[in-house]
Amino acid sequence: MHVMIVDRCPLVGALLALDLGDYGVQTRAVNTIAQASAEILKNQPDVLITELFLKDGDFLDLVCYRELFPIILFTTHPTSVDDDDIRKAVDACLHKPLNPIHLLTAAKKLVEQQKMATTLS
Repeated sequence: MHVMIVDRCPLVGALLALDLGDYGVQTRAVNTIAQASAEILKNQPDVLITELFLKDGDFLDLVCYRELFPIILFTTHPTSVDDDDIRKAVDACLHKPLNPIHLLTAAKKLVEQQKMATTLS
């Protein structure tokens, strides 16, 4: 599985990438929407993990890619996970700090669901 991580803090993105890499996941961490967009054109991920607010916008700027791959929002804002509009814009909402196993379980499930939906269409 190839996962793109978009976090405004390069260290947080790099640490999450290391955690996921320990489970055999191929990762790419970036810290802006512009970097994410450029990377998606080069190498489309199977799933994108982003936080709510980024240096050059917010997660909504990445929702346009949702047709291509699932998007998981991870946040420290507890009310975000309960906000219906936010939940409808992404495929999953998770709280920071993330447990890599929970994140991988959610990501694999979403990727499989998307593959099945694509196969049926």
